[in-house]
Amino acid sequence: MLFRLTGLAASGRMRRISLGQMGSFISWRRGMAMILAIHNMVRWLVILSGMVVLALEYTAWLGQHEWKPANRLVGMIFPSLLDVQLLLGVILTFSLAPRQLGMMLSLHIIPMVGAVILAHVGSRMVKRSVTDAIKHRRAALWYSAAFFVVLMFIPWWRPLLPWL
Repeated sequence: MLFRLTGLAASGRMRRISLGQMGSFISWRRGMAMILAIHNMVRWLVILSGMVVLALEYTAWLGQHEWKPANRLVGMIFPSLLDVQLLLGVILTFSLAPRQLGMMLSLHIIPMVGAVILAHVGSRMVKRSVTDAIKHRRAALWYSAAFFVVLMFIPWWRPLLPWL
């Protein structure tokens, strides 16, 4: 038995799909919804880790503290969580309709890739720094730039979990 979907095929005509194809389509949509839910939850981990790294680096920079292993640890966690977010976002990009893709590219995807690049450049600059003061200053400034971009381009209208 064949069912007709409301979407248009590439040729512009309605296409027919079988029950087996319909089951695959439904499970694919559930999988994308689960990835979106994980993406939404990791967003809060990124924000939390960004606040922690900025608080730690600014207090260490302004207080003239020495570089500690905790600074390196939080400096690795923030870009790593951004990498996870980027991977989940790339997977979600494949589920977007062409009309949604253009808007998401300009308003979310490209700025977030920029934030990931800023965080990684900052991490690399910190590794190359000689003194503790320079390490703290570079970490604070580069991670601030990345965190600012993240905060500016998060779609805040999305709920924590899609089913809430």
